[in-house]
Parts: sequence; C-alpha cells; structure tokens
Amino acid sequence: MYSSSLYHYVKSRDEVERYIQNDLIESGHYSDTNLSANKGFYIYQAIEGSNPGQDYPIGHKGKTKMGDYFRYLMPTVYASIEDFPEELRYGIAVSDTVDFMVDRLFDNDKINEYFTRMSES
Repeated sequence: MYSSSLYHYVKSRDEVERYIQNDLIESGHYSDTNLSANKGFYIYQAIEGSNPGQDYPIGHKGKTKMGDYFRYLMPTVYASIEDFPEELRYGIAVSDTVDFMVDRLFDNDKINEYFTRMSES
C-alpha cells in the first residue's frame, strides 16, 4: 500500500516502486527504504491530511480514517528487538498480538491495545 497524498503525482504502482528504488540509491543509509531492505524493519505510514478522505492507502479496500497506520514497506531480511543495541531497546513498544507479516492496517483508536508494553531488555 502507499499514500494517495504522498504519491499524488504517480499513475501506477510501478512508478511508486521505481521512486522507492531511486530513493534508496540517492539517499542510501538515510532512506526509509534502507530501513526495510537492509535493516529488517517494517515501515508503516500514518494516514494524514487536513480533511478526512484527503489521504488514504492505495491498495486497501476497507474503510480508513486519519491517524490509522498502513504497512508501506516490508523487509527483505527480518530484524527483531535483539538486533537493536541493548541501550535502545527500552524505547521500543512491543505487541503480543500483531503479526507484521499479516497485519497491514492498524486502527489508530486501538494502538494502545496492539502495543501494550515497552521492551524490557
């Protein structure tokens, strides 16, 4: 899925994929794509906008609202909390119910239900 607002200028998913590949080439380590392709992170984006319906995830058929989060990029290699330096793990919200490989959309009103605790290590 991708943001209708962020990619308002593209005509197809192929164009979005080319943009993402070019972003990795041009921005390297500073690219969101790098976090997914090389660091193993799932990247979710929030549905934004000044008015309801201004932004929505292209590729999702259900209802959404501003503040919901949709899966934008999937990793090619998967990371876990253990891949973070121990000193940084305390700032990571943890979910016992989310399956990032399956769950493509998070209802903003339920974020505290999905992520109920912080990492302890």
